[in-house]
Amino acid sequence: MALSGTGSGAREGSADMGAEATTIGGLLALHARTIPAAPALLAPGRPPLSYGALGAGIEHLVRTLRGLGIAPSDRVAVALPRGADGALALIAVASACACVPVNPDLTADELQRYFSELKLSALVTPVDMNSPSRDVARALDIAVIDFVPAPAADLGGCAFVGSTVGPAASGAAGAEDDAFILLTSGTAARPKMVPLTHRNVCLSAQNAGRVLSLTPHDRLLNVLPLFHAHGLISGLLTALAAGSSVIVTGGFDAPSFFGWMRDLQPTWYTAVPTIHRALLTLSLIH
Repeated sequence: MALSGTGSGAREGSADMGAEATTIGGLLALHARTIPAAPALLAPGRPPLSYGALGAGIEHLVRTLRGLGIAPSDRVAVALPRGADGALALIAVASACACVPVNPDLTADELQRYFSELKLSALVTPVDMNSPSRDVARALDIAVIDFVPAPAADLGGCAFVGSTVGPAASGAAGAEDDAFILLTSGTAARPKMVPLTHRNVCLSAQNAGRVLSLTPHDRLLNVLPLFHAHGLISGLLTALAAGSSVIVTGGFDAPSFFGWMRDLQPTWYTAVPTIHRALLTLSLIH
């Protein structure tokens, strides 16, 4: 889909971001100060979440994790259903420590291998759901932090609940701290675990935004999973780094796609060729 023509690469409200732009938390805190009323996250059927509310919500969730004993050097896996609540949890965990986004469809054997090698401090998973990830974490004596999703009318009202994993921690994540550890698909060889620092992630997102000439007037329709770099960095974080907004869906759904386009007014989307072909086929049918 075409990008909006509202700018020629100028980044309204986000120019000269300096050192704050080298961490995810710093970047969002800057937007919360400079464009607090601008929409940041949206989800079908829910009210938008502004940058001011997103910044405050992330700060609250990070404080919760610090109170539970999670420090910047810790590694915390996040295994949540696709959607805006999961996006918030990933951003909050990455702002506090090294976040490991986990495909919720992985088998217990796959999770066992990953969790053992990653040396996790904790797992974040839904409060009301028994899952292979929760069972594997318990078997490996990894602390479980329950994720309580926000009510439908308040996208930012989610929470982390759990027992402490150590003494209360403090300090902000730095530019050279790991923001994410991504698990590769392993289609050509044994799956790898790729650490990405805050500086890496922020620079990648900002560079992509400049190439696309994104401005705060743009809006991404994100239909990709956030446990891969495409949906997480090239999509979600690229849009947020530009101070623009993101519609986070529960995943690609061809029949719903054009309704989302009509109702939520995105200016761009990003996807893999399989999705492009499915949409083209559907548009030709109709």
